Amino acid sequence: MKLSILGIRLPKQSDANSVLMLFLVLFLTGCKQFQSKTRKPLESTQSHIVSPTDDGYIRQLAQVESVAAQVSTLDSTKAEITISGLLHDGATQIQDIQQQKLTNAFIITVTTNRLKSATANLALIPFDRTLSVSLSEMPKGPCKIIANGVATTLIVP
Repeated sequence: MKLSILGIRLPKQSDANSVLMLFLVLFLTGCKQFQSKTRKPLESTQSHIVSPTDDGYIRQLAQVESVAAQVSTLDSTKAEITISGLLHDGATQIQDIQQQKLTNAFIITVTTNRLKSATANLALIPFDRTLSVSLSEMPKGPCKIIANGVATTLIVP
């Protein structure tokens, strides 16, 4: 009986077993090399740190998931902006929310802080913050609102 592997005819059963063993060894060797190329630990990939400080805190940009904006129903010269996002553990807190007014946009920066020495389990903790901005000097029409890179558009009346 003649066997074939990958289109190669093998005259004897022992030759087929040898070729199968060779393929198996090569396959397992390739898997071993692939497994050794794993990701680096989380500590070495934290490039999102805004500023490590001498006061024992780590400050970084918050992870913003969504931004919603609407003109205030009570005062059309103001808008309510709701920012939703995630904190990465129980030791991280919102430190500051800053807003910069441009000609037809608002840039909002949300920063967090965490004690370097704090111990907390990794957990995604949702947050929502609502702030009010003045539309009094904004031109009528679309106004872009960007919070940590996440944007929405509001129509100024």
